[in-house]
Amino acid sequence: MKHFLFGAAALILLLVVAFVFSALSLVTRATDDITERRLLDSAATVSVAVDAELSKHLGVLQALTAGWDATTGNIEALYSHAAQVHRQHPALASLALLDLSGRQVFNALRPFGEVLPPAASPDVVSDVRRTGAPAVSNLFFSTLAGSPVIALGVPVLRNGDMAYVLTATLHSYTFQQLLETVFRTPNGIAAIVDRRDIFIARPHSSQLSVGQPASATFVAATEKGDGGLFNGRTREGLPTVAAFRRSPLSGWKVVTALPAEGVEPELRRLAWLLGLGGIALVGLVMLVTAWFSNHLSSAIGGLALAAGDLGQGRRPQIASAGLIEIDRVGSVISEAARQRELADAALIVAREEAEQANHAKGEFLAHMSHELRTPLNAIIGFADLIEGRALGDAPLERYLEYARDIRISGQHLLEIINDILHMARLDTTRIELRESPVSVDTVIATSLIVLQPLAGERGVELANLTSESDRRVTADERVLRQVLINLLSNAVKFTPAGGRVSVSTALTGDGGLAIAVADTGCGIDPELLPTLFMPFARMRPTISAPGAGAGLGLAISKRLMDLHRGRIEVVSKPGVGTTVTVHLPAARVLPV
Repeated sequence: MKHFLFGAAALILLLVVAFVFSALSLVTRATDDITERRLLDSAATVSVAVDAELSKHLGVLQALTAGWDATTGNIEALYSHAAQVHRQHPALASLALLDLSGRQVFNALRPFGEVLPPAASPDVVSDVRRTGAPAVSNLFFSTLAGSPVIALGVPVLRNGDMAYVLTATLHSYTFQQLLETVFRTPNGIAAIVDRRDIFIARPHSSQLSVGQPASATFVAATEKGDGGLFNGRTREGLPTVAAFRRSPLSGWKVVTALPAEGVEPELRRLAWLLGLGGIALVGLVMLVTAWFSNHLSSAIGGLALAAGDLGQGRRPQIASAGLIEIDRVGSVISEAARQRELADAALIVAREEAEQANHAKGEFLAHMSHELRTPLNAIIGFADLIEGRALGDAPLERYLEYARDIRISGQHLLEIINDILHMARLDTTRIELRESPVSVDTVIATSLIVLQPLAGERGVELANLTSESDRRVTADERVLRQVLINLLSNAVKFTPAGGRVSVSTALTGDGGLAIAVADTGCGIDPELLPTLFMPFARMRPTISAPGAGAGLGLAISKRLMDLHRGRIEVVSKPGVGTTVTVHLPAARVLPV
């Protein structure tokens, strides 16, 4: 029996050792995954910031060309405006107008009419001529600025044809400062290289790096694709784990890296402590097993003696301790198995939640980078134009048009930010409902009044199909009205002109109250229904709806109804329409 117990103990020890080393491997792998995701996210964030910086200055150039009256061909007036804009933007090393051969017509750094040398970066002119769109150059040295710069260019049209290219150069230290502001990872390394793999910016290193080629390992690893991970070495020979992202606007590459030997030292130390703890646990288990086997052998020996006494007709003396120990071992093993199942289930849930959170963050960055950048570019460009009086003594109506464009863009941006803040408050703050008896018909009528201007503008009919009896519920009237306005607004926005949006109420079989908002719009694809109540989800992505917002209306409405112990149900058929029903529980419905 003792040999059997030691064999069983040895098998258990092998399983414990395998589990410990598996856990060690999982922790190490998780550490590497966290580091790689952090590097990829950092590269994406820096790339978005670089594109935003370039878009801002391209917007200034486009606003300047839009304010010039090309029909008169008055180049001196354009020079005057350009010189004024150049003085207001110290980040611009120069601002010049080039003809299609690359010759400088004027340069804001020189008096108008002065004979100027050919442009230092004629490739911008050729890129703009080839594409007919704004272009960004590689790094080059400007003799006028006396430093490394990059050039931006936008087409200048006259009578519908491209006549000139308006260019501006930016100091390379502009992007050096941008990297130092955006990328603050301890011991981290970041850099920006142009399309020829020449360093534009590389903080925390010698300025001699700017204008120098990147390492051969970097060039080989980033030659293809728009982003990824690789192991490489810096120009100084330091081994690194790095991620890169290629800018869709400029074609530049942004790289973020960490020293290979310094990746997540605390987590790696924890992994080794887990391994040492496992070894110590093995030793402890061996000691306990030896003691337990001796104890159990003694109990079994006592049972053998008792059996011998019984065989010889003597009254056996049975030690009950042996049977109790065996029962306890079975109980402990069963409990350990149950606890292991609970731990595995919790681990699966935690991993799924982490994956969902990571996916939501990627969608948020991709969505917000587009939703916020569009109105911001318009606001900055037109505000710079008005502030610098780039149109000179143009009629006041022209400036008022730009001011209206700024207000419209600002209102759209404010609506997006308010929805995001409202969602954040619902996630982080306990919302206290101000409940009171509420007339459902009154809430529906006031909500329809709020939506009537939008419906009239879009040519959509609003219909109130509620019954004569006034339904009353216990609820927060302001919250219930906000939910109905959100649902009605979605229905109106996605219903074409000539369509109809109706509201009706009915008691449900369980005594609850259902408020249904139905439209005759395009409907929702069935595969999109499970994701409708996720933040930033679009109800009808197959069509373009002006003013569709950030995709938070249904998510906010669902959480507000959760506070009322209610629910929202969506039934839709593509090409026929959609019905969104708010269900309030019977406990909230007041007798008529």
